[in-house]
Amino acid sequence: ARIARREVEGVILEVGVGANDREAFQMLHGHLPTHEALARVVDAVTEHRSERAPQHPLNRMAPERHLRWRVEQDPSLLSLRDLTPVDPPVDRLSMKHAEPCLATATHVDGDPVAVVFTSGVDLDLVAFVADVAVQRSGEFERVVVVSGPERDLVQINRDLARRLRVDVEFVALD
Repeated sequence: ARIARREVEGVILEVGVGANDREAFQMLHGHLPTHEALARVVDAVTEHRSERAPQHPLNRMAPERHLRWRVEQDPSLLSLRDLTPVDPPVDRLSMKHAEPCLATATHVDGDPVAVVFTSGVDLDLVAFVADVAVQRSGEFERVVVVSGPERDLVQINRDLARRLRVDVEFVALD
């Protein structure tokens, strides 16, 4: 679901994954009260979005956001005291493609950090991190890039990240 601001309706809750899904959901289920529609979706997705669920399209979608959710539930996984999801520097175009997502946090040493979550080998990752650093300039001096398996954190991204004016740390969470 996403909170949206509309000129006529004001602030509303839209149900669905991605803009196209939210629009389709509204066309098919617009007659349902929002809280009921959201509860139905949560019930349907929950069984597929757990760690032990068998493979299903719902648990393969947006793995970077699932990784962010895991750390949000337990920030100590990354030596953080808190984690707050924030909007990316550029709006996501489609849910069909994996794209990094972003959060801000406080490290246990007290420093504010930006945390970028990614999945798979992403050759645009450092450009995303650079956009974060420029857009949120002055808010932090360190970016933690978190991925699933270590193999996704390829050397070319580490090499490129060293050229940025912000410290970038790479962490794998399996």
